[in-house]
Amino acid sequence: MTQRTIAQSDICSTFFDHVVYIANRWYDTAQFGTISGAPGAPGANNIRLVPFFVRSTITLNSLGLRVQTASAGGNVQAAIYANNSTTNLPTGNALCSTASMSTTSTGSVNSAVSVQLTPGLYWFATNCDNGTAAFAATNVGNCYIGWLFGSTTQGTALASTQSFSGYTVGQTFGTWPDLTSASPTEVANSNVPIGQFKVASVP
Repeated sequence: MTQRTIAQSDICSTFFDHVVYIANRWYDTAQFGTISGAPGAPGANNIRLVPFFVRSTITLNSLGLRVQTASAGGNVQAAIYANNSTTNLPTGNALCSTASMSTTSTGSVNSAVSVQLTPGLYWFATNCDNGTAAFAATNVGNCYIGWLFGSTTQGTALASTQSFSGYTVGQTFGTWPDLTSASPTEVANSNVPIGQFKVASVP
């Protein structure tokens, strides 16, 4: 009898194929890795972008974040961008975006959106109006983005302590640009926030 070797990709594919979304539940964009115990502030007027996979068609009604370090009177916004399958970079106009969410207190914050996403790769985007607030973020020791997307720099794809964790694009807070022609910069630290989304219905 011929034995078939099961590759890691087969295991991941089989796992995700059998995980279903449930309406009225919150899901994280961090589908691999661990959460940083000391996330850095992403800074003001900088869009931070982290990839996430959608496994089946879903309709979202809220996006959220977890504030780890507060900034009194400050605000953060979130958005979702499509992925360019040729470059594996965020592209186009934001598919949805939130109103401002307060960073005055630590804890979970969220804001309403309305968008339907089909299966595929997307980018969760955040932008802050202050340089103090910090959010739950992927641990800098994780290297899954370098594994999935590759890096223009070998040392960024796999570093001794801080590996590739997302992209950044400079942008004034409160507006979401068309990223089709943007040139995102790779980020290799723990200041790329983990996003959350709430499933309203399937689909």
